[in-house]
Amino acid sequence: MRIARESKFVRRECRKITPIEFFDLCMFSNPEMKETTLNTLTSTFEMDTEKYLSNQSLNERFNERSVEFMRYLLKHFLEEIISEEKNKYSIELECFETVKIKDSTCFKISDDLKSIYNSSNKADCKLSIIRIQFEYDLKTGQICYIDIQASAKQDNTDAQLTVDNVKEKDLIIRDLGYCVLSVLSKIDEKKSYFLSRFNFKSIAYETKDSEIGIDFNKIISDLKKNNLQCIEKNVFVGRKERLPVRLIIEVLPEIQISNRLQNLRKNAKRKGVKLSKEIISRASLNVYITNVSQDLLPINKVRNLYSLRWQIEIVFKAWKSIGKINSTKKVKIERFETMFYSRLILIIINWLLFSQIRNYLYHFEKKYLSVLKSFKIQFEMILDFKIALKQGVSSLSKTIQKLIDIICKKCIISKKKGVKNSYIIMEMFKNSVKETA
Repeated sequence: MRIARESKFVRRECRKITPIEFFDLCMFSNPEMKETTLNTLTSTFEMDTEKYLSNQSLNERFNERSVEFMRYLLKHFLEEIISEEKNKYSIELECFETVKIKDSTCFKISDDLKSIYNSSNKADCKLSIIRIQFEYDLKTGQICYIDIQASAKQDNTDAQLTVDNVKEKDLIIRDLGYCVLSVLSKIDEKKSYFLSRFNFKSIAYETKDSEIGIDFNKIISDLKKNNLQCIEKNVFVGRKERLPVRLIIEVLPEIQISNRLQNLRKNAKRKGVKLSKEIISRASLNVYITNVSQDLLPINKVRNLYSLRWQIEIVFKAWKSIGKINSTKKVKIERFETMFYSRLILIIINWLLFSQIRNYLYHFEKKYLSVLKSFKIQFEMILDFKIALKQGVSSLSKTIQKLIDIICKKCIISKKKGVKNSYIIMEMFKNSVKETA
């Protein structure tokens, strides 16, 4: 009730629907927002509370104050999570304090919201697209940052605004969109580590005083001529910054080159541009930059470490395919945002529960837990949790234990010969620390 009053969601006694009832209705409603009508919501409310609520009355409750109420709940929830001590059970990679991976996911919403959730992409300028920025510690599952933005706000802008969150000995693994040299310089100054794909818009120099950048076409020729798959150079990146980094260059297998060129041509066609010969040539390479020393990160493990970034794509897949966060339809902005924030709160609660179970199982039993399988079970049991919450602590504890039992039986990843999952990759770096100690 305190948060409801602070957000001005309520100003007097609530007779028709209380803040708790409203939150419960929004959070535990059908995950498919496009299939959720005012009629289904009021019917659900009447069955749960035995109180009558008209469609018009509920529609009026979806207003600026309901949006602020949900936004306020999300903000306080996240502040408590981020300020909490780290999970005492964590996965390997002992040489880094945290392993922070960050990315954003976008999805289309009703076109009449484009004045708020607009896109900067010329090809999508008439669409409404929302962007969620998300960062978490791969070792513990701790959420480090989350933000909801219009798609027009690019990843590189977000990287500059959040660099102050980086702490000493953090490892920051980011995609090209976040590769801003001023940000990487600040990470280095903080005695933290970064691993990123190299942005070819930047220039790499052999020496700090060089005036001519490295010729990547020549490197490609040398690699092919000498039948090499991977090389490393110590270089200085940026015309002004001259940031000292390790530059790791590897040649991709032909099948991956073909797939990459296919995607590049598809995107170029959509944007109405042509691919240059230089871009086509560079498609055969993976180029990374890092300030992690060779002792901690040998050249033959760079790709493995960077591949951990793809774990966040699995998280986003779970949010969309199971959490249905991208399921939307044309409704007024206040209703959309209220339901969207409540859905995000539910997803985060499930993520924290998954992280606790995952880390416990790994720490004590060395078992690997699947994100997608676990999320599926958790969302299938949403109604069980709704009932348990109303019945009290004892019932909730039993429901959580039931969930854990099911997850432990059905959601374990089996080891496959020759396949390195994220857990195995992180274990590789535990061994590296012991070898260099």
